[in-house]
Amino acid sequence: SLMRLQTKSDDPNDDYIKGLEKAVMSAADLTNQLLGFARKGKYTLKSTRLNDIVENSSKMFTRTRKEVVIHKKLQPDLWNVKVDQSQIEQVLINLYLNAWHAMQEGGDIFIQSENAYLSDESCKAFDVAGGKYVKISITDTGIGMDKATMQRVFEPFFTTKKMGPQKGTGLGLASAYGIVKSHNGRRCFPLIEHFHRGIITQ
Repeated sequence: SLMRLQTKSDDPNDDYIKGLEKAVMSAADLTNQLLGFARKGKYTLKSTRLNDIVENSSKMFTRTRKEVVIHKKLQPDLWNVKVDQSQIEQVLINLYLNAWHAMQEGGDIFIQSENAYLSDESCKAFDVAGGKYVKISITDTGIGMDKATMQRVFEPFFTTKKMGPQKGTGLGLASAYGIVKSHNGRRCFPLIEHFHRGIITQ
């Protein structure tokens, strides 16, 4: 960026400098996703209304994805949760992107928020405490995935797309899951073949 400040747009090296800048930003984004998966990112937790994050992130997403229609069913009296807003936005954007990739010809994404109370018994398998939680559910009209893919979907670097800058790194869902866990949340895995993307956080 500093190099670009010292050059003009007609400079013969401008394209190379832009490429360097883009590569650095991509590397920074990859590092953030790895930190999210490893649960070692730096989080600033604040009492937050998840409905606001859903509204803002979905608006931002649909500005560039006109072929996707988002339907929201948000509980009006949703409990506040202590989260890092930017991290939860990253989780939601990753889930939206995953849904979008499953709908090559366009489709619908359904987002629902609701309060949930989980018992200690139901939380044992996930190593989190029972109590009050807020649940965000994201469902799409995409092609779904087979059982073999579902078993590996949260593995880092696992992807069904070709690797590359504009393809897939296999870190989207893995980093999303890491962020959810770091917020003392859990994932809600599907009981149906079509992938139901959801998070639930305390």
